[in-house]
Amino acid sequence: MDGYASASPLLVKAFEGTDIYTANEFPELDLVVITHDHYDHLEYQTILKLGSKIKKLLCPIGVGEHLESWGFPREKLIELGWWESHDLFSDVKITATPTRHFSGRLI
Repeated sequence: MDGYASASPLLVKAFEGTDIYTANEFPELDLVVITHDHYDHLEYQTILKLGSKIKKLLCPIGVGEHLESWGFPREKLIELGWWESHDLFSDVKITATPTRHFSGRLI
């Protein structure tokens, strides 16, 4: 939903300036990191539009299931559980750690 950070346009309007680039303007992406599957971090239409430009996508276990059901290729996915690590490049290693994410933002 363009202009919204939720599944419903009645809930969360996107911040001003979040739509200054379109998916068509992005170059090929070596890596996309999805931290969790809230609508403002993982949005169906955006993944469809960017999908062919993404070389690898790293996400938590379980999020890959959404992506695969949307047609994103399994061979491009890297899923990590808590404390699992993955060497992304010769000099970059990423480790998934547990976090708390409060979504009741007031400001």
